[in-house]
Amino acid sequence: MGLIQTFFQMIKDTLNRISYVKNVIFWATTFLNEELNRGSLISGAKGLIDFKFEEDMSLIDLFEEKVQQIPDKPFLIFQDQIFSYKIIDQHANRLANYLLQIGGEHGKRIGLFMHMSQQILDMFWAIQKVGMTAVPINISVSPNHLLIILEHFQLDYLCIDASLYKKIQGFPTIANMPFFIVNNFEGEFIQQPLPNQLHQLGDAYREDKTYRNPGIGYRKQNISLVISKIDDNQTIQTVLYPYGSMVIKRCGFLAGLILNENDIVYTTHTLWDHYLCHLLILVLSARCSLVIAQKVQTAQFWNDIRKHKASVVCTSSVFVSDLMKQPRHPKDKNHTLRWIMASSCPLSVWESFESRFGIPIYDIFWPNEHLSHVFVNLGSIPKGALELPYYNYSSSFKIENNKGESVDHDMWGELLINNENYLNSDHNHLIKKEKPDSKWIRTGCFAKIDANGYLFIK
Repeated sequence: MGLIQTFFQMIKDTLNRISYVKNVIFWATTFLNEELNRGSLISGAKGLIDFKFEEDMSLIDLFEEKVQQIPDKPFLIFQDQIFSYKIIDQHANRLANYLLQIGGEHGKRIGLFMHMSQQILDMFWAIQKVGMTAVPINISVSPNHLLIILEHFQLDYLCIDASLYKKIQGFPTIANMPFFIVNNFEGEFIQQPLPNQLHQLGDAYREDKTYRNPGIGYRKQNISLVISKIDDNQTIQTVLYPYGSMVIKRCGFLAGLILNENDIVYTTHTLWDHYLCHLLILVLSARCSLVIAQKVQTAQFWNDIRKHKASVVCTSSVFVSDLMKQPRHPKDKNHTLRWIMASSCPLSVWESFESRFGIPIYDIFWPNEHLSHVFVNLGSIPKGALELPYYNYSSSFKIENNKGESVDHDMWGELLINNENYLNSDHNHLIKKEKPDSKWIRTGCFAKIDANGYLFIK
């Protein structure tokens, strides 16, 4: 019996490899056609060889490109409302012009203290169009941590849901903030007196407001997005995404291997979670649709999947584990999903989930939130393992013990990544590097490489 199972597994692995190569060839052809339309065919072809795309683009460049290509296709689904690429772009243009009217300009920082919604994504795209810096803030942080974040970033603007105002009421930082934007689309209104100059987000959506692109653009050296969290020592850990260093084309190539334009991608991630930024690149590159929810509940999850006919889910390994705790149901395998993406999913949960729900888990792992390195398991290698396609292992990452020495195969240590994009940034003081002048960045991830060259994260 064991030999028969091994034989069939070998056949399955071989077919997976063939499918993988087929997808690579198809996407390479598609990518080169897009590079031809962008006027960067030669650099694009060179990028496919060394995977260093010298003529890259920003996230807003990618979004606006897709708006031109597929304007009427559904881009966002939220609370049973469907918004096309064109409609979201028009919303973003209105908000971008609105930001300019209240003093928005290159490099200014705007905090987004909002639930996941259509409005937060509208505002995110508007910020990109004006070349400002988006600073999403986790709505679940404690008041103490929230105050630390607000004081640390010295925001020029804060956009907040009306229902969340009570969380910041009385903060001295708020009293000194020049622009305070309230999103009252939830139907809630702030009863207390507001500091300084108040703006209602709804005003920007009025029909008499222009939806023409302001055409301001961005500066490549400026920061597009800031993702932050606070560790146990009350220290803010920050990851920066410069407009000119988001490796869009590199991540877009991955999209072609796992998504297609007919996919409807459901996500539990939020804008203050770095994975949503990565997912936006994948969704846009594959020209598919995205479903978001203000609050995701495990008990309602499968009903949402069936209602929206989602084909792919992007979530966390924690959420996958929570799904496994739900009572079994005869309809567990009655859904439209092709696969689910969950980073660093435990092997035991991985196997039981696939068996129970009848769909594969793809593991796509970005260490330390950095876009430029991605480790994947697309089903063609052993479960629990990761591989780094398109890169030279020795120059892209290394594993060291606590003495700073490289470790042998099958020995655990800390994963360090080579990230020269960030080394050349003007904001290196916020990046935790091996040494002040080192190109190696510590991830804090405990990892090992086995004899077959696969990476394992603990």
